[in-house]
Amino acid sequence: MSPRTYALTRRAGIVAGVALIASTLAWALPASAGNGPATGTVEIVKAVVGDAPEGSFEITLDCDTDGLIPLTFDGPGTQSLQLVGDTQDCDVVETEDLGALSVTYFCEDVVPPIGEEGCQPPGEGGDFFQVFDSQQVVRVTVTNTFADAPVEPTSSTTSTTAAATASAGVTPTFTG
Repeated sequence: MSPRTYALTRRAGIVAGVALIASTLAWALPASAGNGPATGTVEIVKAVVGDAPEGSFEITLDCDTDGLIPLTFDGPGTQSLQLVGDTQDCDVVETEDLGALSVTYFCEDVVPPIGEEGCQPPGEGGDFFQVFDSQQVVRVTVTNTFADAPVEPTSSTTSTTAAATASAGVTPTFTG
């Protein structure tokens, strides 16, 4: 074997050995190291009741391994994210609600994890949930209600108005 062939053969062997070691280490690292299998899918749904002013809604998804993930919505819509790592505890908090009268959070397990519940009771200001496995899908709906949202009249509202009109001695007149 010539010195050149020997050098090329040796170099190929070293490269193959390094590749084998690297692939073994990649499988041995915990998923929480950030390069593990996908943990699951989180869908953030933005809903608006009434007319929102111009601007963007800002929502933050905060998970143990993936950290803070800012999301921007210019109106109603859905954004889906694939989380990476081990089991994660997550919160969803709206940081810019454009002056909404109320903000509500609703968490649902679209595809629940095996033997577990992903959605937990709401945390402070947002929704708390856990993502366990790659088949799991959690959906969190963040709903903003604004002042001009339509209000359905109730029978008590109608009867109160009729009673006030009758007690005032007002008789409606019709022309035409």
